[in-house]
Amino acid sequence: MKLLSIPYSLLVLTRYTSSELICPSDCPKPECLNGGEVICKVTYEKIHPSFSYFAPKRAYLCECPAEFVGEFCEIENLCEPNPCTRSSGGSSVGTGECKVSDDGLDYACECDVFHREFLGKNCDVQDFCATTVRLEITFLW
Repeated sequence: MKLLSIPYSLLVLTRYTSSELICPSDCPKPECLNGGEVICKVTYEKIHPSFSYFAPKRAYLCECPAEFVGEFCEIENLCEPNPCTRSSGGSSVGTGECKVSDDGLDYACECDVFHREFLGKNCDVQDFCATTVRLEITFLW
C-alpha cells in the first residue's frame, strides 16, 4: 500500500479555495432571483457553553445585487439608489441614511448631522421653525 504525501500548506489552500470542499455538493442550493449569485457562506457556532470551541456551519446563500434584498433576492431594495436626498443648486445632496423596513415594503431616512433640522420622508424639507439664525449687524461710524 502506497501513501500519498501532500504538503499541509497545499491542503489548507485547497480546502478554502474550492467551494465544493467548503459546502458539500449535497447541500441544497437556493434559486436566486434578479441576478443574485449562489455563494457558500461559512459561519461558526459555539458547540457548548462551557467550551471555547466553534464548529463551522456551511450553507449556500444568495448574494444579491445592490438593487435587491431578501433570502432569494426577491425584494426590490428601496434604498438603492439612496432616496434620502434634496436638491441644492441644481444638484442632488445626500441628507441621511436609508433604512428599509423589516417587511421590505417601505423605507425611512435617518437625517444626518447636517440635516437635523430637516423634515419629510427624505429629510428634504427644511423646518424653518427649528432653524436658529443668528444675525449680527455691526455699525461702523
